[in-house]
Amino acid sequence: MISSCTNNSDEISPLALFVRPTQEANLTVLQSGEFKPFLLKFYTTGDFARHLSIKAFNTITGERVLLDSTFETKCDSMRYIYRAPELNVDSVVETISFYTYNNESNAEAVRKVAIVKKFLLLQELTGIILRNQDENLGNAMSFKSPSQIFCIKNSPDSIVADLYLECADEFDKLSFKSRTDTKFVRYNNFDYPTATALTIQNVFESSNLHDEIYDLKTNDIILVGHGSQADGVILITNIIKSGANTEKCVQLSFKGIDRTQ
Repeated sequence: MISSCTNNSDEISPLALFVRPTQEANLTVLQSGEFKPFLLKFYTTGDFARHLSIKAFNTITGERVLLDSTFETKCDSMRYIYRAPELNVDSVVETISFYTYNNESNAEAVRKVAIVKKFLLLQELTGIILRNQDENLGNAMSFKSPSQIFCIKNSPDSIVADLYLECADEFDKLSFKSRTDTKFVRYNNFDYPTATALTIQNVFESSNLHDEIYDLKTNDIILVGHGSQADGVILITNIIKSGANTEKCVQLSFKGIDRTQ
């Protein structure tokens, strides 16, 4: 898509093509269907650029012709809007080739971008309930089997407790801790409904990680992981602090990242 083309009287050496942004060491990451603008500038001392072709190649869709255009008048700069292809794979690298020529010479520029699947939404497990371990009730979970709640106090599974609930006798001062060196990030501005593996990982690895999360509250959003790799995101949907000890609990939902696929 061409959004604009301008004419300029400045001319520099034979035919040359410059594309902005320049190629960075770290590839630009785009989601399928996302748009990316490129600014093209043509320089020539003789005949103006007569033709421009833009092609893209990746190992999934092969080569595609994005633009094949002829110029009847001089064009010194233009803005091209690139649209990442819709893919059914998690990620792929695409090479974009810009090629121009006139009656005297030709010029080419290449850019590469990484494309990831759009809206790779995660399945949500709801209705997870953690209670007070002093009542020998389930207060711990593993991210690999989040539906299997166990009591860290007396369960043989305590060593795989990626997360467990710790609280005072009055069921206040609630906190999340771990037996597996889980790292926590409380980020209540995170877009939980549209969470993907990519959005979780991006926020997790760019945040300050904590060994524990204190003072839990309803609607807290907590990203979890090990090392620099995210495992998922938790939404605290409700906290019940009144009633019998067996009724006091933290209710939450969990969206986990499946690393086995």
